[in-house]
Amino acid sequence: MIKYIYELPVNNCQVTSNQTTVAIKQGEESSPEAEAMFRRESEILSVMRTVDHAHLIKAIAAYQIQGEENENYFVFPWGDGNLREFWKKESDNHGSEGMTKWALKQIHGLASSLKTLHGRLRPEG
Repeated sequence: MIKYIYELPVNNCQVTSNQTTVAIKQGEESSPEAEAMFRRESEILSVMRTVDHAHLIKAIAAYQIQGEENENYFVFPWGDGNLREFWKKESDNHGSEGMTKWALKQIHGLASSLKTLHGRLRPEG
């Protein structure tokens, strides 16, 4: 489960992309279940970094701050918005032919990315 998502500007450090702002995703409080979810999500995100697909985001890093209660974090490129904001902004275009084609193209891309991931994440055997 996601506890928080933070926007963080990246200043005066070397990064491998032109990204200047990152999203920090903080996981739920420390528990055996949260630890297992962190490990599993880290594994999945590691696999996703090897897949070149327009509909898959590549995590930049995963890290854990250990203490009395471990804190789990993931770092991603910052997006320009979210789907809720997009639909509000485009409310006048709902149902238009252009928006329908765009939405179908996005759904097709998401389905394609899931198919690609399924092939990479499925256990052998």
